[in-house]
Amino acid sequence: MQKIVHISDIHFGREEESIVDALIAKINKEAPNVIVVSGDLTQRAKNREFQKAEMFLNKLDFPKVIIPGNHDIPLYNLFERVVNPFRKFNIYFPNFSRYKNDELSIVGLNSVRNLRWKSGKLTIDYLEENSIALKDRNDTKLNIVVMHHNLLHLPSSKKSKKYFRTKLMKKWVFDNKIDLILFGHDHKSMIEPILFDADKYFDFILIQAGSATSTRRRGSTNNFNLITFDNSVMQISVQTYIENKFETSLNQKYIKRTIGWEKIE
Repeated sequence: MQKIVHISDIHFGREEESIVDALIAKINKEAPNVIVVSGDLTQRAKNREFQKAEMFLNKLDFPKVIIPGNHDIPLYNLFERVVNPFRKFNIYFPNFSRYKNDELSIVGLNSVRNLRWKSGKLTIDYLEENSIALKDRNDTKLNIVVMHHNLLHLPSSKKSKKYFRTKLMKKWVFDNKIDLILFGHDHKSMIEPILFDADKYFDFILIQAGSATSTRRRGSTNNFNLITFDNSVMQISVQTYIENKFETSLNQKYIKRTIGWEKIE
């Protein structure tokens, strides 16, 4: 069985220590195959914040996929933000954008743009470059992409230009046989299966994590996702901070068919 811990928006500089301790205890108890961190490790991309994030992750002795969020580039140092926005992030977390074993393939994508503070973007050229990292994908593996922003908006609530970009992104996901897209950014929890065709099988599943440790909860509760994959059956469990510990607040199960995902009641 493969076990993935997905945390996001830990925001060191605005973290709550008791929640950090509870998160460390919970993750070490679960002993995952890999930990995915989908951005915003810091509040203001300061060295001391990166150091605290590094110390936190060093207490979790498991393989990791770590990507930056928009809070991990300078906000007030405009020169560095334009010239070398990921300098500090790359010092502390170099070479953490890939993970694979016999059952998992995880590719991290950097959706942060230095002139877009809140919104993100992935160009078609950048996506095609990263298709190479997915070349060993197959129908038995769980193929996962990680980014910070949700770039697959529901068309009913977005402008046509954004929907056009969404359609291009969906095509890339479909062509590369991606099963899951993990992201954060909004400090909200979400599991959203996506259909291309009007049948009962989902082509891929969007999984958003809220803030695992930040005091900036935006009306939500601190949480993270625990994903297990065993013999084509996947379970997604939202782990929510309740009464000084993380507990399961939501479970969803799916089975991987040759033509997509089917939800299991």
